Amino acid sequence: MSTRKVLTLCLTAFVIFPAGLFVSTAAACTDQGQESAETTPDSNGWGNPNTLLDHFARHGGDFNAQSPEEYAQDAQRFELRYSDPNVEVKEDPSGVVRMWDPATDEFGAYNADGTTRTFYKPDPAFTGHPDNQSYWDEQSGSDPRGLWP
Repeated sequence: MSTRKVLTLCLTAFVIFPAGLFVSTAAACTDQGQESAETTPDSNGWGNPNTLLDHFARHGGDFNAQSPEEYAQDAQRFELRYSDPNVEVKEDPSGVVRMWDPATDEFGAYNADGTTRTFYKPDPAFTGHPDNQSYWDEQSGSDPRGLWP
């Protein structure tokens, strides 16, 4: 197995509530490098268990997920919509599948083995695109189902 060469840089904020309960939220995270395809997936379908908490902190609120596990399950349920003609799909040459539902703005990326890479709702304020359609258009790959141009 090759060594994983990804460094995730994050700024983290903590919100402390009465009675000592705290929630950590991460913002402005960037992956530096490439994830190894040999990373062992978690039982919840998340491709790299080391990134699940970070993704949940940044995107779990997009889906009202109450836990990282619920967020990962939401991502897997979205992947089951692969054959839904209302969902746009692109597959790149490395086998990564990206899916976007224009009606709900759900966006998921999945490894060739079907495990989740990421799941979120794009926000033009952060993507640098005027709208989510142009963000989708910039994604690499083509529709392997032949439903979308």
